[in-house]
Amino acid sequence: MKKLLFMLFIPFLWIACEDDSLEPAENLTQNSEVTLTADANRFNSLKSNRSSDPFVIRKVLRDHNVVKVIVQYGGGCEAHDFEILWDRELVELENGHYGVSMTELLITHDANGDMCEAAITDTLTIALNDLNDQVDWDFYGVRIINGSRQQSVVSTQLMEPVWESEECLVEVVMERVHCGDGLLDNAWFRFADQNYFQPATVAALIQLDPDLPEGHYRIGVKVTTWDPNPDPVICAAFPGWSIPVEIWCLEKID
Repeated sequence: MKKLLFMLFIPFLWIACEDDSLEPAENLTQNSEVTLTADANRFNSLKSNRSSDPFVIRKVLRDHNVVKVIVQYGGGCEAHDFEILWDRELVELENGHYGVSMTELLITHDANGDMCEAAITDTLTIALNDLNDQVDWDFYGVRIINGSRQQSVVSTQLMEPVWESEECLVEVVMERVHCGDGLLDNAWFRFADQNYFQPATVAALIQLDPDLPEGHYRIGVKVTTWDPNPDPVICAAFPGWSIPVEIWCLEKID
């Protein structure tokens, strides 16, 4: 395990504006390299109260051990500071097809009192080898948590990013897949090519019909763990890459 750097240095673009004006400026773009801070207490506190200054995660891009997080926020008159917190925890996600080691990273934002309203887009670059330099990057996942709101994204090399939500935001297709296993047996939710959500559990107060018809749905999920059948039936078919999820919202749309 490499020693982490606990200093954060991000070069920010300074945009001047008049003291008595909060008029929006044109959109600005930045690219920032970010180091990680290992602090479980601060991580857990911000994960609970999401009290950092507001921003939105727009996109997460993954290339093996490098993750680029595209964020957007309002400002333009002060230098903004971002920090990424890590709690040093590692979660093992298992299903019948592959296992993923996953860690959580929480992004905090300090606007330094900036009241201007330019729409600023910034790309934060995270080097995952700062977390672990002895893993198979194809099977290493990271959950990016927004420290200012209930927004999180799980990224693995093998799959499209999983946008987690308690609301029905993602369109999927429910299919009966060969060799599938899960809460609904072999009923999985395809969300990109051959990428699937494998239903593992449901949130409290959610009623899930075990005989859901195939077709298109909107769904809200959070990545979770799955204990595979200890005596699986041998099957040579490969349904596609899947990740176990907890169902928070489900709506039929056709």
